[in-house]
Amino acid sequence: MLSPDGRWLAYTSNESGADEVFVAPFPDVANSRWRVSNSGGNEPLWARSGHELFYRTSRGEMIAVEVATEPTFSPGTPRVLFTDATLHSSILHPQYDVAPDGRFLMIRQLRGEAAGRVILIQNFVDELKRLMPR
Repeated sequence: MLSPDGRWLAYTSNESGADEVFVAPFPDVANSRWRVSNSGGNEPLWARSGHELFYRTSRGEMIAVEVATEPTFSPGTPRVLFTDATLHSSILHPQYDVAPDGRFLMIRQLRGEAAGRVILIQNFVDELKRLMPR
């Protein structure tokens, strides 16, 4: 995942034997790298500001790490924002996004009968107005 300014690449690697989140300068990724996670991590995603990096753990934790990018990259201490093991996870790409105001949009894993259903809502704003009259 590239940082908003395009200078840093956040990625997951299992070269240490466990999935961990690293950051490397882009496009010269071979020059140096920094380990951001300290007890496993995947699905890295940059905050729109570029001053924070989010990732998930296999325990369902959402982690945030403040980062400095000047004069070089420097990660802060990872902190748990929340834990929810029912949220969908993937090692290939983030299964969540962060809105500009900091709210998280996430995919919840459903169990039972509802798990196989897909619900498509067209004309969402019109439907919302119908359901919530003034």
